Amino acid sequence: MSFRNAGRVPLIAAEVVMPRIAAVSALTLVALAACSVAPAQRARTSPAPVTEARKADVDRAAPAPGESVLDRMLVRAADMGVEVEKPDATSERVVALAPALGGYVESSGAGRDPIGRDDRRVVLRIPSTVLDAAMDSVARLGHVVSRSRSAEDVTDEVVDLDARVTSLRASRDRLRQLLDRATSVSEVLTVERELARAQAELDSLEARLTQARGEVTLARLTVSLKRKHVLGPLGLALQGIGWVAAKLFIIR
Repeated sequence: MSFRNAGRVPLIAAEVVMPRIAAVSALTLVALAACSVAPAQRARTSPAPVTEARKADVDRAAPAPGESVLDRMLVRAADMGVEVEKPDATSERVVALAPALGGYVESSGAGRDPIGRDDRRVVLRIPSTVLDAAMDSVARLGHVVSRSRSAEDVTDEVVDLDARVTSLRASRDRLRQLLDRATSVSEVLTVERELARAQAELDSLEARLTQARGEVTLARLTVSLKRKHVLGPLGLALQGIGWVAAKLFIIR
């Protein structure tokens, strides 16, 4: 082999090897890029694991069973009919319950029922939280012949009144500022007229709001006291006959 041919051999080898190295390098870079992208995609698509700490936070934030998200405003009322030996004396004991429970007597009256028995009617306003206790105390005074309860939800009404009062107060305050900056008699008269109208409407809404909140705070308990029947000999005999006749048709 001559010197000329010997010099061309390395050149030919270099020409063959370099493209192969470049191709292998390119394939390596593509594989590395694919490996780096796949974990990133999995990290974006796979949900984060729920740890014990996060689960505990969710459990603490969730409301307890039976717990309301919004406390409802209820107007509570109850009615009781009780037969007693002495309606006058018993009505005094019912009246005494009101201040003892933190309330007051709304009304009290006397009369007679259709068959001539004396009766008394007492209306108490007591805190809603002690309504059940008051009814139990009244029940111990005689024989309960009727007992009922009711509750009216006024949450929306109270919230609406409160929002209207807040808005009207802001309007009244702006009118007062305008009155301080008035420069003419006509401006003063116009602003004063609007201010008087706004103040009157505000007073009315505040009174309604106070009354609504008072109805929620204090329950109404109406107690009707009637004198107990005292049967004579004929009445007792008829009662016995009625009991026997009923048993002939109904055993239990």
